Amino acid sequence: MLGTYITFPELLIWLPFIAGILCFFLKREVPAKTVAIIASLLTLCVSIAGLFYTSHKFTTFNNVNYYWLTYIGNSFNIGLDGTGRVLTLLTALAFPLIFIATSKTSYKNAPVFYGLMLLT
Repeated sequence: MLGTYITFPELLIWLPFIAGILCFFLKREVPAKTVAIIASLLTLCVSIAGLFYTSHKFTTFNNVNYYWLTYIGNSFNIGLDGTGRVLTLLTALAFPLIFIATSKTSYKNAPVFYGLMLLT
């Protein structure tokens, strides 16, 4: 799925996904919380950086298209347009705020909570 260079939509998908899977394997709350906060802040930085690549010469950084199951004509396509950028930024801003606001709360199974939050 990763080509010769990594695009912004790929980073916005893979950063929380890998961190969420990692949280499932952590046994204690503090490392899972740290991984979740760092991953959400990195995702926020990628989302902010993606706002600066809006020119037509950067269209390859904002589109992902992979052919998948080609024998039935299926493909995977993601693109960030103006509205998509704003909604992505809003989501990327909300997750660090949620993790920081709930950092004092203790959960029964915190690594699963943080893992599931990152996978959403």
